[in-house]
Amino acid sequence: MGRVLATFRCWPGPIASAVMVAITVGVVTWQWLAVPDDPLWFRFFVLLLMVLLCSAIALPGVLERHRVCERGLVLGYGPTRSARYVVPWGSVDPARVRVLRRSQLISRHRGMPQVSPHYRIGTGPLAYRSLAVNGLDSATDAGTWVHIPGLLETTTTMSSGSGRRKIPYAWWILGTPHPQKLARVIEEAMVAAGHTAARGMAARAVEQEIVVPWTPGPTPLRPRTK
Repeated sequence: MGRVLATFRCWPGPIASAVMVAITVGVVTWQWLAVPDDPLWFRFFVLLLMVLLCSAIALPGVLERHRVCERGLVLGYGPTRSARYVVPWGSVDPARVRVLRRSQLISRHRGMPQVSPHYRIGTGPLAYRSLAVNGLDSATDAGTWVHIPGLLETTTTMSSGSGRRKIPYAWWILGTPHPQKLARVIEEAMVAAGHTAARGMAARAVEQEIVVPWTPGPTPLRPRTK
């Protein structure tokens, strides 16, 4: 995918961070007031335990990296060359890029898988905001949708079990507290790579932000047919 231009991580947003701080303070305060005879070392142990618990919840998002490269996205954990998923710019539909709010609820809606490697949101329920990008489905470990011999070759008809599908694209949900910044960097990279149709993509993604409904229903992300 070429040189890495920018890297984004799925850090907890301000709301999630405030909730974790409030819960930690609440538990520690309750422990101090409810059991005033506890030794000091045990009070600090409770505080340390809460900090470790919050860190463990946020850790997957901190480790997850969305790398914007010269020729596409590189997603997943680990070094860039060994990351598991790639989305070349040529497969991305600029008109479908959207900012999502309450993106942790997207799996509740019809047509969206409950668990999927396409959800690069790391912190799960803490991923309040995300950027939805529709591009090549390179998640070959999710039912072997796409066969990629060599580098990024695809065929016109993809197989999955007993069924077949003709469109090798999927929605990638990229969790980040700053989806508008991620969209802007992707737009700049796509335009620089010669995909002029991406001009104005970031502004449209923000203007057409999708607030995912609490109540399960039809998917707010339309399937791609071509």
